Amino acid sequence: MSQTASVGSASLRVLLAVPNDFIRLPLARLLTETLGHQVTACGQGHEVMAGLDLAQPQVVIADWSMPGLDGAALCHAVRGAEWGQGTYCLLLFSLASEISLAEAFRAGADDYLIKPVHARDLRLRLQAAARKLETYVAWELDRARLKAVEAELVRCCPGALQPCLSAAGQGGA
Repeated sequence: MSQTASVGSASLRVLLAVPNDFIRLPLARLLTETLGHQVTACGQGHEVMAGLDLAQPQVVIADWSMPGLDGAALCHAVRGAEWGQGTYCLLLFSLASEISLAEAFRAGADDYLIKPVHARDLRLRLQAAARKLETYVAWELDRARLKAVEAELVRCCPGALQPCLSAAGQGGA
């Protein structure tokens, strides 16, 4: 699973999707040089969509208003990808109206920041992202272990799980 790489360390795979060079370039420098993350930076919607599957980022930092791809569509694309369920989506707003924020969170955003982005605020959001990713990875490992135990029980004790599955509404006759 791609989410497991570098979660426990300081380095995260970040896709930075911001159309404005005056915002994107300093943010990319901050993320790489100061905070030590691996960054794929994109400025246009078509670049972002191409970069998503290639980078499989653990964190997406994107401008809510981007030519060719708005923040809601980007969040939907991330959440729809097999690797994107645990990805942390952080959206950047010039002005955040209640309606825009509601739309962003409905689309799958985890958090937002108002531009200009301050290093301290970004660092705190990335710490939250790392915690979420660690929890997601632990959940995926537990889920895999449970599936292995279930498979072993089915193999060695056919029918043993039937009462449990029936009670949970998952079993057949």
